Amino acid sequence: MPKTTQSRQKAMSLIEVIISIAIGAFVLSAAASFVVSITEIWSKRDARYAFYEHADGVAEFLNASFSAAQAIELETSDNDSNNQATNTTDESSSNPRILWATPIDGKASDDPLLYIELKKETPLLTSSDGLPPIEKSLYLYHDEEGLSLLHSSLIQEELESENDLHRTLVSPYVKQIEYINWDPELEQWEIQEEPIPSPDDNDILLVPNFLRLQFEYEDIKLQRMICLPEQSINLVLY
Repeated sequence: MPKTTQSRQKAMSLIEVIISIAIGAFVLSAAASFVVSITEIWSKRDARYAFYEHADGVAEFLNASFSAAQAIELETSDNDSNNQATNTTDESSSNPRILWATPIDGKASDDPLLYIELKKETPLLTSSDGLPPIEKSLYLYHDEEGLSLLHSSLIQEELESENDLHRTLVSPYVKQIEYINWDPELEQWEIQEEPIPSPDDNDILLVPNFLRLQFEYEDIKLQRMICLPEQSINLVLY
């Protein structure tokens, strides 16, 4: 008899078992929620770092491409030229490295685009026509899909339509491009969301000294500066 009484005193009641199970489930649920939240934080952290690296990579690629731009030989006749030049910042240069131009019969943009020529190999600008990614003519193009490069090979014959241009998406996160020019009369920087016309002729566009790219990804906004090689002779650098 005494042994039976002692065993009954050590046993747990049904209520105690239910309470223990509930506490254990609560602890496991809290631990699982903590692990999931930590995982989400790290994944978002990785995405944020990737976005910063993407913006830095785009800026580095464009800066390197503009710096490597070759002198453009302007044709005397528009009919013999693949591009219709608009203007450059350095009016004294007969062979500028960058200018505003419109692709022949191009329907991708009715407005002139910033144009350069690259003679070095650029693997990013591969195309399906079998030509090597060298001797490229590039147009900087921006629309709702992001920032792209319209390009064709200088080796191929004269462009006949926009189908001769290949499009390479550089970044889908560039939402806006700002054009920055130095105003020598006011001695200050002029920043516009549209290409800046010449004060002497509104039909002539000035090649900007800098481009400012606005990147957006979810709630993150970044800015990156692109330096263009054609500098105004009146530009003050400080």
